[in-house]
Parts: sequence; structure tokens; C-alpha cells
Amino acid sequence: MALLSAYATVDEYKSRNGKISSAQDSELDGLLTTVSRMLERRTGMMPGAFNSHTPATYVFDGRGGRILRLRDRAGRQYFLQTITADSLKLDTDLDGSYDDYLWDLSDAWVRGLPENAAALSEPYTALELRPVSTAPLTSWPNYPGSIQIVGTFGWAAVPGAVKERVIGITRELIETHRAGPTLTVQEVDQAIELNPGARSLMHMLEREYSHRLPAIA
Repeated sequence: MALLSAYATVDEYKSRNGKISSAQDSELDGLLTTVSRMLERRTGMMPGAFNSHTPATYVFDGRGGRILRLRDRAGRQYFLQTITADSLKLDTDLDGSYDDYLWDLSDAWVRGLPENAAALSEPYTALELRPVSTAPLTSWPNYPGSIQIVGTFGWAAVPGAVKERVIGITRELIETHRAGPTLTVQEVDQAIELNPGARSLMHMLEREYSHRLPAIA
């Protein structure tokens, strides 16, 4: 699945709703994709946040302290599954080269958060520098763009709640004749606010993910 693919496929939509001819597949895929992008904007996620993608390279601002929230400067959340070997890289001298420290999750002082994410088949939303005696640093650098991570991002599979909300909102928009092949994210957002069913589905998803993401310290 590509990074910016919709969180539900045309076939998944049809299996739940039917009544869509193959001639409309392209239009339906476009609307599912637009709803997916709107969902990210409403929940504060990076584009394609729930799609697994690798190898991926992202840079984050260091904010000092022991916890690194996986959010960019715009406040968008990233999900991390695994770090490629020696690919948690720090640029502590700000020379533009991420070669001062090379770590990964096998290092005793690096821990993914939430602690039980892997056991629950969920990704990490933050990284912790543990205060063990072998740790070369006890806090993250406090510089912008000083941390680079190469690895597998997103979710191994799109969460069921996300997939079903995308399908449900798309269905609501189609049934109220507000859908169209050229709708922008902003137009879909406006249509959702005018549709009680779609609005309820979106608010449920916002509540689900807003309480699970750590606030930026």
C-alpha cells in the first residue's frame, strides 16, 4: 500500500455497501482518499499516518528531556513500528550530518513508548532515553532538526476503527449527494459538519485518537 493510499479500498467499501458500479470505482477511490486526508487533518496526523511505509526517513526537533514525542514542527503525529539498525541518528554539533550517535531499539537506553505497544501490535508514538549506566546521553539534544529516524513507520495494518470510519463517512456523503470526484479536503470537511451521521462518526474517531496521543511537553 502506498503512503497516501486511502485507508479503505473500493472493494472493502463495496463489501459493506454494494450498489456501486465498477464504472464508479475511480470516483469512489478518490472520495475514500479525500476522506482519509481529511481524517488526518482533523486528528492531527501526518499524511498517510496509518499506512505502513518503509524505508522512511523523518527528522524531528530535539526538545531536551528524556522523552522524544514523534511529532513534527507542525504538531503532526508519526507512528513508528521499527528502527533500522543504527538508524536513530543524532546531529548534536549541528553540522548537518547525523553521525554523532547511531542507535536503535536494541540499545538498552532507547525504549519505545507506550511501553506495551509492540505486545499489542501497535506502533510507538514516542521514544525514551532510559537512565541506565551505559547510556551515552541522558537527554535528547535541544536543537531543531537534530534527530533523524530511518525505519518502518505507520501501522502494520490500518486500524479497524479508522477503516470503518472512512467507509462510514464516505457512505454518508454519497447518500446525501454531497460527494463528487473533485471534492477537496476542505469541501469534505464542510459536508461532514452538515451531515449528522458523518459528523458523529468523525467525532468518535477524534475522541479515540486524541486521548491516546501524548501531549508535547
